[in-house]
Amino acid sequence: MKIETGKWYAPRYSGRKVPLYKIKHIAGNEIIMEIWEFDKKSCSVSPVDKYVPVDKFFFENKSQAEGILPVEGEFKEELSLPDLGEL
Repeated sequence: MKIETGKWYAPRYSGRKVPLYKIKHIAGNEIIMEIWEFDKKSCSVSPVDKYVPVDKFFFENKSQAEGILPVEGEFKEELSLPDLGEL
């Protein structure tokens, strides 16, 4: 899976509160992202942190194991997520 700036990603399996990762910038081996949280019970999305640097391999390793997926299509419907484009 190719990581793209501006896209949302989430863990494949989660509990009531789903962490959401919005990619802000990719530079070399570092990814800058925002972390949000989706509460399945209240159907609300709230910010957790606006500037989180992580190693690019964080996503590559998890994506190869299908532990993290882009939030789109069937996966978005499965999570019952609202439109994230405005956040």
